[in-house]
Parts: sequence; structure tokens; C-alpha cells
Amino acid sequence: MGAPVVHFEIYGKDASKLQSFYADLFGWEIHADNPMNYGIVHTNSGDKGIGGGITEGDARVKGGCPGVGDRIAVAEKKEGCWNQAGEGE
Repeated sequence: MGAPVVHFEIYGKDASKLQSFYADLFGWEIHADNPMNYGIVHTNSGDKGIGGGITEGDARVKGGCPGVGDRIAVAEKKEGCWNQAGEGE
């Protein structure tokens, strides 16, 4: 049994350009009127989709949110699932 995806994040060097690109491409509403310019994404897909965020940065940087590769490596090492902190259970 798989776990559903409940949130996504897109990182890049220019958050404003990324936010504009994805808003135009998919018709998403992106609200970034906050001090961090974190773009809160509303996909406008009703109950059939998930929301997420678009921000400036590099997901691979230590101390930030672990990237997908980090979580997969933990799962493979532990041969199981991981919790929200990215630690194998």
C-alpha cells in the first residue's frame, strides 16, 4: 500500500520566474505576498489534486528540507518506510 502525495515543492534560482512559468503553464494560482517570497500554490483542481510551494533555493542543501533522493536512500537503507522527519521506521 502506497502513501499519497500531499504536498510538493519546486526550488530554483529565481522563484518569481518559476512561479510565473508554472502559473502560466498550468493555470495555477500562486500567492507569494510574504516576506520569504514563498509561492503557495493552489492548483485549482478541487479534491483531485494537491497544493504545494515554489520557492528560491536548493533542496539539496543540508539543513533544509531533505530532497527525494535523500528519503529514497533512507528507505533503501532501512528497507522500510520513512516518517515525516525523513528517518527510516
